[in-house]
Amino acid sequence: MTCVAGIVKDGKVYIAGERGASQDNYIVSIDKPKIWKSGSYIFGYSGTFDAQIIQYNFIPPAPEGNLDKFMHGKFLKSLKSSRQLGWAMMPIRNPSSSMIRPITAVPKDG
Repeated sequence: MTCVAGIVKDGKVYIAGERGASQDNYIVSIDKPKIWKSGSYIFGYSGTFDAQIIQYNFIPPAPEGNLDKFMHGKFLKSLKSSRQLGWAMMPIRNPSSSMIRPITAVPKDG
């Protein structure tokens, strides 16, 4: 189980997550964070290590206009395209079981 928590204090966003990977009764510590910042975005993931493909290869588009519409349109299309390119380079176990979720988008200007 992945645990991610965030708080806003003094106009800043703080977010943290544990670094465990588990299967059945086994839990191991991983050295890569499950949360990272890319431009004006904060990303997080659970359930798969495929997120590192996104972390090191995905360049998210700059936020624009209505953020809700943007995230559900241009952003997700760009993310999906990036995931398909990354997975073309490696064997796919079960792509439907992995989902990278943007935790939040924080525009640079506010």
